[in-house]
Amino acid sequence: MPKFAFRLAAVIAATAPLLFLQASAEKTYSAEDLSRWTLVGIGSVQVDGGEKAIRLSEGPDSKGVTLVSPESYGKNFVLRFAAKSLQARGVNVVLLSISDRETGALPALPAKSDGAMDYWTSGGVANYLAAFHTGFHQPNAYIRRNPGNALVCEAKDAATTEDWYEIELGRNGARLWLKINGVTVCEGEDKSPEPLGGGAVGFRLRGPGDGTYSCLIKDVRIVHGAEMCSER
Repeated sequence: MPKFAFRLAAVIAATAPLLFLQASAEKTYSAEDLSRWTLVGIGSVQVDGGEKAIRLSEGPDSKGVTLVSPESYGKNFVLRFAAKSLQARGVNVVLLSISDRETGALPALPAKSDGAMDYWTSGGVANYLAAFHTGFHQPNAYIRRNPGNALVCEAKDAATTEDWYEIELGRNGARLWLKINGVTVCEGEDKSPEPLGGGAVGFRLRGPGDGTYSCLIKDVRIVHGAEMCSER
């Protein structure tokens, strides 16, 4: 190999945040795209033209609101997005690999719901659930497997203020990780006998339930269909 090509390959290997071992595909979602996802719970989703983001908000008497993708992704993918909580009193959650526990297909989402967490953690829906901006409840970011709320990893949260954060959630089979502003916050492995199959993704908010908690979300990108790993 020519010296220049060898050096270029070395630079790419050293600086690329993601290593693709097979062919992959990337899809981006605009605010308008996200506004058409399915809303579960009491709340609303609106396009904020100035921020080029969606504003996901809880409504009065809400026990949480979740925005779910219409598409399913496999066992190897990375979800990246920017998020800004607009109030301190609220927790942000991302759901990965959402599927029907029995069939593995996309679940039949409820048309009417108060948004309670039990639907995602102890019912017929399987998923991995990651949380950040958690200070309203407790100090740690984490990833858990559902049903059952089984802990995959946990560490001190790094998204502690009402500012923009770059979030990355990745899955490579049984291995999962959460990054905030390019730094790995927690990383772990689903040690159950069989990791979950593929499924949809979702953005969830849980605040005080009085309609005051909102979050801006933008620049959503999903890379999928490849075995991949993340630099620490």
